[in-house]
Amino acid sequence: MPRKARTLGDGCIYHVMNRGNAGQLVFRQGHDHLAFLDMLLYAKQRYKVELFAFCLLRDHFHLLVRPHRARNLSHCMQWLQTSFARRFNDYYGTEGPLWQGRYKSFLVQEDEHLLTVMSFIEGHPLRQGLVETAEDYVWSSHRENYWGNRRQKLDELPVPLTDDWSASVDALLGERALGRLKMSASRQIPFGAPDWQQQVCKEYGLEDSFKPRGRPRKENQLATLLGGMLLSLSLLQPGSLCAAELDAWQFHKSSEMEQAAILTDPRGRMGLFRVGDAVGPELRIAAISRDRVILEKPGSNGPVTILVDIDGNRQKVTRIGAPET
Repeated sequence: MPRKARTLGDGCIYHVMNRGNAGQLVFRQGHDHLAFLDMLLYAKQRYKVELFAFCLLRDHFHLLVRPHRARNLSHCMQWLQTSFARRFNDYYGTEGPLWQGRYKSFLVQEDEHLLTVMSFIEGHPLRQGLVETAEDYVWSSHRENYWGNRRQKLDELPVPLTDDWSASVDALLGERALGRLKMSASRQIPFGAPDWQQQVCKEYGLEDSFKPRGRPRKENQLATLLGGMLLSLSLLQPGSLCAAELDAWQFHKSSEMEQAAILTDPRGRMGLFRVGDAVGPELRIAAISRDRVILEKPGSNGPVTILVDIDGNRQKVTRIGAPET
């Protein structure tokens, strides 16, 4: 299958990432990190690309960039990855491709969504247990962003940081935000508000990013429904309705990968729900797996967990917890 052509926009912000081929380590020693950063600084000046955030881990990297011209990003990344791979193979006496393929990227909205992506990038070492605070990791942009008056590698941010940026990054992102970011990374879905997503998808021909890959599976059509619903502005808003009885809700499909479920409320309106969304008074979705939605609510004798198992058009509701008094 021919690979999908990149559709890029002038002056847009992108989250860019790549991994070592077959999981190999690309940053083995400190001088590897330094060499990559030196090449990155040269490349961003040569190809006129602004750099807002970065993080180098042992087997992959993340960048947050804005090319002045759309084509600059491809040229910059091609030169950077090729130059570093040549240096890596020469130093370690290895052969073959260093990277798993061409880099991945997705558009980022220039508002609070940009800060979410920055927190995602700079919080990686903390999530992996490498450090106790993001400020302790030397191979990321966090220190320079935190001490913004001493900029050396980075360009001025288009969006102001929160008052205590380091505490914000250390707080880590919730499962819902992480799920959205992982979906954007795997499918090149623009990361931003729904109306902005709809606009840029139409402008840059990215509607296919929302469609499922490969042949649809008969037993689970969530991805097909998900694609159309994400581009629709008439979605049922999570928590906008309160169901008197959970049994009145219809659970259609769920996906562990997308961390989403499609539900119909008691009035017959269908909506897309994610972990943390409310489906009734004090009743929220706690977790989502392939064929099950787990909900939780406070009870008079302690928390009550509700399991909704989905089997085709049938659903089984099981309540776990102390009985109500």
